Amino acid sequence: FAPFLRWSISLAVLVIVASEGLRKHSPVLQPYQRKIAVVPFAVSEQGPVSQSEIMAIQKQFGNRPIILAVGRLVYYKGFHALPEVLRAVPEAVCLVIGSGPLKESLLAAAQRAGVADRYYQIPPVADLRPYFAAATVFAFPSNAPSEAFGIVQAEALAAGVPVVNMNVPSGVPEVSVDGLTGFTVPVGDGAAFAAAVARIVRDPALRARFY
Repeated sequence: FAPFLRWSISLAVLVIVASEGLRKHSPVLQPYQRKIAVVPFAVSEQGPVSQSEIMAIQKQFGNRPIILAVGRLVYYKGFHALPEVLRAVPEAVCLVIGSGPLKESLLAAAQRAGVADRYYQIPPVADLRPYFAAATVFAFPSNAPSEAFGIVQAEALAAGVPVVNMNVPSGVPEVSVDGLTGFTVPVGDGAAFAAAVARIVRDPALRARFY
């Protein structure tokens, strides 16, 4: 496939990527820098969510702070970091919305960490807006360049939810900017990720400052 890919790019007049990070870090694109344009992904404005829907979700999970994560349950999403987050924030619950091959191993990790009673896996839902509205913080622990952008981060930000992400060499840290709309921590640093989530959960003034 690689020769065909290089041939196709060489023939293109313009190559559009979604982030400066992808342009800068993709080894495939390095020879073609002069014909690359960056056009970020965008999301529509979030429509209104009824207060009753928000309250129902919060009540379902004990009216505790909600750490929300969304995505396929695959290796590069980094969801194995979430049990450590829950250990650092014992007052919170974590909702992971998605499906994928790592479902059972992620549940097992939560059980080994002793946080299975606060870790909830929810199948994909048609409307994420009530969950974003009910969330205290959005956890985005993707840890590999396979995560090129993370559009779900933009959806969280559109709903007014601060994001904690990792400094993946792609577009991920450009979507939610460290210190502006949340925190960005080094790739693979689970302790730093947990500490950043805990800081947001415990500091309402900080959450307000991000917006």
